[in-house]
Amino acid sequence: MSKYNLLIFFTSFLLLGCSSKHNYKKYEFSKISMNTIFSITIYSNIEKQKLEKIVDKAYKVVEELEEKFSVSKPKSIVSILSKEKKAPVDEEIYYILESARQFYKISSKKFDITIGSLVRCWGFYNEGYRLPTAIEILSAKRKVGFNNLTYDRNFIKANGEVFLDFGGILKGYAVEKVVKTLKNEGIETGIVNAGGNIKVFGKKPDGTPWRIGIRHPRKNGEIYKVIELNPQEAIATSGDYERYFITNGIRYHHIIDPATGYPVKNEIVSVSVIFTNAMLVDAYSTTFFLLGVQKSRKIIEKNNKLKVIFLLQTNENTPLVEIDF
Repeated sequence: MSKYNLLIFFTSFLLLGCSSKHNYKKYEFSKISMNTIFSITIYSNIEKQKLEKIVDKAYKVVEELEEKFSVSKPKSIVSILSKEKKAPVDEEIYYILESARQFYKISSKKFDITIGSLVRCWGFYNEGYRLPTAIEILSAKRKVGFNNLTYDRNFIKANGEVFLDFGGILKGYAVEKVVKTLKNEGIETGIVNAGGNIKVFGKKPDGTPWRIGIRHPRKNGEIYKVIELNPQEAIATSGDYERYFITNGIRYHHIIDPATGYPVKNEIVSVSVIFTNAMLVDAYSTTFFLLGVQKSRKIIEKNNKLKVIFLLQTNENTPLVEIDF
């Protein structure tokens, strides 16, 4: 479920013309974190030197999360559990595990943070993309299954070899935590974007709605649709068009179905979800991509505050079809 993709982005022309009744200035910061561009845009009249310290504090939050949950950091829960079959759990890790477990349940076991062995098998961690053999996939599948984990508020244990992947939930959680950090430091208005996991907070100084461009999944550099977000809303997209490779005319992307061991195959090319919690839209977008439109419909109808945009395509040469909920 690794989502390293820049699926949604706000562009300069969408944000132009922002005058301020409060003499707010627009400040933009960006940094490579969590294997993506993690950007922070702030509208404020706070002096720049003080603002930079606040932003540094926000990025420190991201760095700490990366150290704790990354597949590549030696002291992360992923690395420790993989090597020792047991790892310490703190309050934050427990919260993420419980959140992931809830999505595992509602997704009929499709959203599974133990998917890491399969993601690695396909080469999506280091961009060494490859088509694994059926035997390799079968071997990796044996290491997948949330039910192979037991945990409490102190420790997590793995029944056998397990390689965790928090890619379907962590960036959204990081965005939510960064927004909270900024607001606690007195920042009232801005945007946080972790590679397409976006949250806006506060009202734009010129009083106009926040406008976010959803990237066209088949036309590089083009915007498919512009979405207006209310203050405190977040948006995330899962799609088949960032981490992928094509072999023999077949597109293989990074969203793996744990039941088959292969990239999920349906007519969905992208799913965008809008809600007030960035972590939830991150996880829901992956879940809905994995489940398909009809099975997702049941979940969406029970959570009628979610706004969902599906883009479907029968094959590479047919037009996109949009379905909104």
